[in-house]
Parts: sequence; structure tokens; C-alpha cells
Amino acid sequence: MVCQQLIQIKIADTDYTAEFNSDGTFEFVIPQSESDEILFIHFHGSTIMSDAIKFPVIANASDTAVKAKLSGRNPAITYEAAAGGKFE
Repeated sequence: MVCQQLIQIKIADTDYTAEFNSDGTFEFVIPQSESDEILFIHFHGSTIMSDAIKFPVIANASDTAVKAKLSGRNPAITYEAAAGGKFE
């Protein structure tokens, strides 16, 4: 079973979900704006650290790309305190 890698994206109180491609890229559509504006794009998901970027959008743009370097999230480490041992 292949685990689907998803990213959640929030722009102006609207939530989007996109699937990671095998090379770590993803695509999503930002609704067109009739005026130039600055958007704050928030990224989060179970496999990445949450992050946000400020992104300028040109009025009536038909195509644009956002480049953001997102850091991966390591799975939690379980430690059984009752079993004893040393945790550093």
C-alpha cells in the first residue's frame, strides 16, 4: 500500500489540499484576483513543518509559480519511561 503524501495550504481563510509528486513538488490553483495583492500562503501537513510565505499576485494572472522550500518532519520517537534507561 502506497502512503499518499498530502500538504494542506491555507490562503485567505480558504483551505486547499494538494498531493506531493514523487520529486516533492505539488500543484494547486490560486483563484485569480482582479487587482494586485499580497497573499500569505500557509503550508502544513503530517510530513512537513508548518511554514508560511508572503506571495505577490498580479491582477488577472493566468499562470504563476510559488517556490517554497519546506522542511520535512521526522516521526515522533516513543520512549517508555517505565522500562528504564537513559534519554539524552
